[in-house]
Amino acid sequence: MMNRRGDVHVDWIISMGIFLISTIALFLFFRPTDVPPVSGEVLLDTINYHFNDNFTWVVKTTPVFVSACRGYTADGVDETMTITIDTGNDWEVGYVDYYREEDPANPEEGHWPSFGNIECPGVEDIVQKQFHIVNDPPAEFIFTTYPTIFPPSKAVLSVSCSPDSVPNELLEDYCDFSVGSVENFEGINTESDAFVDFKNYKQLGEDHYFSLNQIKENWDFPERNEFWILACNSGVACDLFGEDPDDNTYLINYKTGSPHQQADVLTREVKTFIIGSDGVKMPVSIYFRVW
Repeated sequence: MMNRRGDVHVDWIISMGIFLISTIALFLFFRPTDVPPVSGEVLLDTINYHFNDNFTWVVKTTPVFVSACRGYTADGVDETMTITIDTGNDWEVGYVDYYREEDPANPEEGHWPSFGNIECPGVEDIVQKQFHIVNDPPAEFIFTTYPTIFPPSKAVLSVSCSPDSVPNELLEDYCDFSVGSVENFEGINTESDAFVDFKNYKQLGEDHYFSLNQIKENWDFPERNEFWILACNSGVACDLFGEDPDDNTYLINYKTGSPHQQADVLTREVKTFIIGSDGVKMPVSIYFRVW
């Protein structure tokens, strides 16, 4: 009789153990995941934001209209006149466009990769064959400036006459200019070291900010998901669904993984510009893909 009662207790313990194990297993199987799934639009917004934050910059153009620029004589001394250009600490002049229309049929034009100050012709009106000499104004200079530090301070193109001891009554005849409105041009900066690293991410060390090991964490992108950022060089059609051609075909070809056959892949096309330090713009389509 005692043995049978003991067997009942053993059976009860075994049954309860099986019940508890089954219950715990069900909770573990159906419990919410630690990281809830993120919608495709949020994933696209995430990589779009971080891409722009790392590779987009603003290049500015400022026109300077020179109506008088030449040396003068004061108290028997010949003075050289200069229109001084100062961009501050965080900006540099990339290119300068020059335009002078003495003869509408044959206007003088120029596009130079660097620029100092505007040196005016001397007292004797000797025409010096240098691009920065203004021969018989009026003439227009358009200064293209780009940031050298990110984020840069506010861009201010300071223009002044030098020497600053020029009598005010002489300025109109010997150093007269006006500064036009600044225009901003936003686009992708392909000249930066960061962009070059991103483009060549397969060659980066594991700890690099743009390496496959680091980019998801640095860009707040879920580890379970993958993305692909693609843009093709000018004149090359991007194949979003075929096999990857040579990397040289691409302007950008950053892929964290390959989608499986049943993956729900979302694609966003963003039309923008590549803009250089010279202010030249080239249209480009960038494809963001997530799954």
